[in-house]
Amino acid sequence: MDKTSRFYEIDLLRFFAALAVVMYHYTFLGYTAGDMAVKYASFAPVSKYGFLGVNLFFIISGFVILNSARNKSAKNFLISRMVRLYPVFWVSCSLTFLVLLIIGGTRFEPGLKVYLVNMTMLNKLFGVKPVDSVYWSLFYEIRFYFFIFMLLVFGKIKWMKTLLGLWLAASYLFYAFWQNDSKYVGYVLMYNYSAYFIAGAVFFLIVSEGVDFYKLFLLFASYLFSIFTVKEYLAYLTARFKTHFSLYTVAICITLFFMVFYLISTNRTKAISYRKFAVLGLLTYPIYLLHQNIGFALFNISHTYINKYALLIIMILLVFLLSLLVHFKVEKVYAGRFRKMLERLFGYIESRIITIKNGAPGPGDF
Repeated sequence: MDKTSRFYEIDLLRFFAALAVVMYHYTFLGYTAGDMAVKYASFAPVSKYGFLGVNLFFIISGFVILNSARNKSAKNFLISRMVRLYPVFWVSCSLTFLVLLIIGGTRFEPGLKVYLVNMTMLNKLFGVKPVDSVYWSLFYEIRFYFFIFMLLVFGKIKWMKTLLGLWLAASYLFYAFWQNDSKYVGYVLMYNYSAYFIAGAVFFLIVSEGVDFYKLFLLFASYLFSIFTVKEYLAYLTARFKTHFSLYTVAICITLFFMVFYLISTNRTKAISYRKFAVLGLLTYPIYLLHQNIGFALFNISHTYINKYALLIIMILLVFLLSLLVHFKVEKVYAGRFRKMLERLFGYIESRIITIKNGAPGPGDF
């Protein structure tokens, strides 16, 4: 396996991260937040830490997005990200909207305007609530993609190491001194999750360039910052849900994330890098998008008729089945067509820009 090929062990990590998030929502958050009528008290002491699956997703994104950006133009990078994100999102958001309209009850009332704005994936910019609250993490991903895209636009991807250090230093300073003064700066820095994106990117730089003191320093500083920021988040969770979250447990999990990625980046996980894991990795995106509010609504209308543990198994299997259908019947069928459409669109835009720069009339100028 060459230095920039697919890392199938990361697909396995994606799957476990998605499963952790599913269990967090179904056996802890749903009931505790009042969205689900079924309580799984025996699972909650462990599953309440499943929110860390998202933190792991952000490390994975830092790694794989930098890999994806290598040797790509800004246009090709943008197209590849749009093809990966939008077709699955459109179907998942639409399906969630329809299910909530039919069986969501008064607890879930997305509304047509909310749905239409959500289809842009930029509802946060317009102050519109998400159709499903799990979409919050997508906006972090999009901002990270935009950062990489702008580096490609200006041909500065080679500055990545330096910029990662500056990003981390700015996040530290903002967290320590200014987080209550400027929400807009925090919005750009994404300081509460920046450590994970930065660490993931550094791990990929180790793959492509090798280990050195600067990269190890960035990893250590990112690790410390992730602990600082998660401590604040645990205080919020404890206050909201009136249950204790152990910083030591969370720190151990984050430590394991960093250790596993160090092993991957130093080429010590070949033995578990199987091509078949790629399917698991591809399924995680629809699993993540589809499971929460659809699951809550289905739990609420069926829990009086089915044993709750049987229902949990059925719901997890149903989410996997829906994800398989979305991947094989939507993503595999329409992603190529969407890519060709985007290539034609961006090709036309490029030709128009060149025409305008050259001062020559283009189609429609007469």
